[in-house]
Amino acid sequence: MTSGIGPDLWEAARVATQEMVEWLARLGGLAPEDAYLLTSVAGDLKISEIVDAPNWVDALSQSGLRGGHGMNGLKRELGI
Repeated sequence: MTSGIGPDLWEAARVATQEMVEWLARLGGLAPEDAYLLTSVAGDLKISEIVDAPNWVDALSQSGLRGGHGMNGLKRELGI
């Protein structure tokens, strides 16, 4: 799970998404473009809390990667 924190909801979401892309690329050895595509279909972005309004915490989990796939199985399915 990655998170973005700040007074701007959209910027916090962007940070959480960028960190997920970087994490998937690093962990799975994916090209950044493939990690971005994977995040777009398997990521689950939610507002997890509002702290001392107007500070937002957005969390992005890789929920689509659950269910026994694991990184290697998912890479096989995607052909990468």
